[in-house]
Amino acid sequence: MIEYVWNVWKQSEGKQGAKQMIGMIESMGKLAYDTGAMLGVFKENLSYIAKYDAVCDAGGAVLLENKA
Repeated sequence: MIEYVWNVWKQSEGKQGAKQMIGMIESMGKLAYDTGAMLGVFKENLSYIAKYDAVCDAGGAVLLENKA
């Protein structure tokens, strides 16, 4: 998309094309940042699930308790 806007801007050499390209780069940068943040949350949640699965059974009982 940026290549398309770049080509239009270079052909027209207008200020509107430059503004459009800068706006697109800013919005794509924000989307990339937000995607990275959500990926971090996803990975953190996966680690919590793995820790919980390691200490609890399907009924919710804690497996680390001593069963004498």
